[in-house]
Amino acid sequence: IIIPQGAVVVLVPFVLWHLFRGNRILPLAVIQILAGVLLGPSVFGALDPDGFKALFGKELTGGVQGLALVAVTLFGFIAGTDADREQIAHAGRSVVAISLGGMAFTAAIGAVAGYFVARGYPCASPEQLSCATGRNPSLVLFAAAFALAVAIPALPILVILTRELGLMRARVGQVALASAGVGDVVSWASIALILPFAKGTGIGEALAVAVGGAGLNYLFLRHGATRYFEHLLTLAAAERANLNVI
Repeated sequence: IIIPQGAVVVLVPFVLWHLFRGNRILPLAVIQILAGVLLGPSVFGALDPDGFKALFGKELTGGVQGLALVAVTLFGFIAGTDADREQIAHAGRSVVAISLGGMAFTAAIGAVAGYFVARGYPCASPEQLSCATGRNPSLVLFAAAFALAVAIPALPILVILTRELGLMRARVGQVALASAGVGDVVSWASIALILPFAKGTGIGEALAVAVGGAGLNYLFLRHGATRYFEHLLTLAAAERANLNVI
């Protein structure tokens, strides 16, 4: 099933892009997002439920989701490898201000929207809200989670857009990517604190899990992965020197 799924997911955006001359107006990534909406449950699933279930049913999307995870990882990796540390260092204050300011603005909108969604549609999330559990939903917690969902920067999409527009190496592209990276760190750290509250645990356990996980990741990256990659670079340099001698 992954072959027809991949063919549809790849071909439909390209057809739309060329059919409507999108290459003169919008980057391909924007067309791909619009194609995803058209192929999703909102349009394709509503017009042809049986066809949507046969092609993109929940039990059939494991392979595509795996490929998507690999793609997101690679785009994040590209953002890191193309980062110019000198440009980012010189724009440090701008990066922090843009990141936190943009997140605060979008999170405020999301919090207000989330609050009214939770009040107006109390059965929207039956796994957690009162319709299934018999307890009233936490409007504040729902609003906070909704705010974070809105405020998280779409770093992989930003990487695609900056590359297509030729801005990856430009200062504006570097600042934008660095700002999105800072926003990702803040967002996921906040989610790590909010999720335990959704499960009914306290702030102490939430902080312990978040700080402990961050510490383990830092130790692995600093003392494990970094040394391993430095060893690989040393081996590659030695191999290149041997080839030059030969």
